[in-house]
Amino acid sequence: IDISTVGSGNIGATNVAREIGVKWGALTLILDCLKGLAPTAVAVTSYSGHFEPSTMAALSGLAALIGHQFSVFLKFKGGKGVATALGVFIVLCPVCVASALVVFVLLVYIPGYISLASMGASVCMPVFLIFSDAPDINTAAGFLIAGLIVLAHRDNILRLKQKQEPRWRNRTLK
Repeated sequence: IDISTVGSGNIGATNVAREIGVKWGALTLILDCLKGLAPTAVAVTSYSGHFEPSTMAALSGLAALIGHQFSVFLKFKGGKGVATALGVFIVLCPVCVASALVVFVLLVYIPGYISLASMGASVCMPVFLIFSDAPDINTAAGFLIAGLIVLAHRDNILRLKQKQEPRWRNRTLK
């Protein structure tokens, strides 16, 4: 099955879970998360060059997200980057991730929209980074990543405005 031709057409975990099954959606989430986590962790633990490791980690994470959203393998189309960003931020600021996950869960539970929860948690992340002890470069990366994620959700924003966005809790999962 070509996931880009069914459901929302998005290659991310939400569409995979809705169209193929929750187990496949969870696997997609984990693998997309690893796309952000692995290069960011390698940059933090292995880099010993001219720049600070935090700078290289932030740049590596940003590059992973851009590579996911604009994949050369998918003709510069890709996912929305939420799970990849999760992997990046697990390395950059795990405490901030815990706070963002609270926002995500609340926005899935109360209004019931995965897209709104994804954008809400993403936009909160740089705010959490400001109030953490994270380096400024991580906060800057947080703002850039949040902006890229919101831009990737343009169609969802339009559907939310038109009250046509599907709610997660009203979906039948496979």
